[in-house]
Amino acid sequence: MTRLPIDPKSTICVWDYWHLPQWIKDFLEKEQITTGDVDWFAIRPAVYKDDYILWLEMPAFGCCNVEEYPLNKEGDVLVVGYHG
Repeated sequence: MTRLPIDPKSTICVWDYWHLPQWIKDFLEKEQITTGDVDWFAIRPAVYKDDYILWLEMPAFGCCNVEEYPLNKEGDVLVVGYHG
């Protein structure tokens, strides 16, 4: 199997809760971000800060609500899509 050369500075990663990396779960707990009624989680790298990404908005990414949480000073953002 060939490994894809992925650049983390320009890759949007998406997970459901059960497949989230532990460091994101720790961030959610530390920041007291609710995970009830979540559809998806994504990391949007800073390179896309000025881009409108339709599928990361309502109703595609979260049918009822989409919240964004800054992750670092570089401008990476955790995007959380909720269905309730």
